[in-house]
Amino acid sequence: MVSGSRIRSKADARVDAPSPAPRKQASPSLERLGSAIARNPGSANAYLDRALFLRRQGDLVAARADLDAAHRLDPRDANILRERSRIRRLLGDIRGAEIDEAAAVAAGG
Repeated sequence: MVSGSRIRSKADARVDAPSPAPRKQASPSLERLGSAIARNPGSANAYLDRALFLRRQGDLVAARADLDAAHRLDPRDANILRERSRIRRLLGDIRGAEIDEAAAVAAGG
């Protein structure tokens, strides 16, 4: 018998071990989204992705600019039209929001 020492079980060792750091969900950075546009400037979806990110960050004016670019590239995309309608409404352009919403419905969205 070992005097003065405590024998620990494997279960005790697991409890005392530091827990792994919580995993962070990957979120696209503005830089990566800008790089995606630079690599493929004809991609309406790349502009839409950045617009969604910018909206979540609270930059509605920049989001609107990206949605306008996406709309120029794909004017019948219902997702683009619906998101642009949302941004227009948030910016106070109610008439523009209604126009985009009607176009989204007509496009099948």
